[in-house]
Amino acid sequence: MEIYTDSWDHVEAIDVGIGGVKIKRSDKIPASGPFVCKLGVGALNNLLVLGDIMWMSDQTVGIRFEFDNQSDHDMWAENLVDTLLSKLSV
Repeated sequence: MEIYTDSWDHVEAIDVGIGGVKIKRSDKIPASGPFVCKLGVGALNNLLVLGDIMWMSDQTVGIRFEFDNQSDHDMWAENLVDTLLSKLSV
C-alpha cells in the first residue's frame, strides 16, 4: 500500500481487510485524514481510495478505506479474497 502526502510513500501492511488495513506506525502516516491511498493486490494495481485513521497505538495504525463507488469496493474485495484464497490453496 502507498500513502500520498507530498509524494507516494510505501507503507508495510501487517493485516489487510476489505474495509481497511493495519500498518506499522511511521512518520510517513499523516496525523489525521482523509488522505489518498493506493491499493494493489493480485492483478489489481493502483486503486485509489481515501484513507482515514481509525486508531493509533505506539507500534501500529488502523486505517479505514473509503471507496469512490461500489464498483471499486467490489473489485477490491474480489481481488483481495481471490489472492488470499490462492495463497492458502495447496
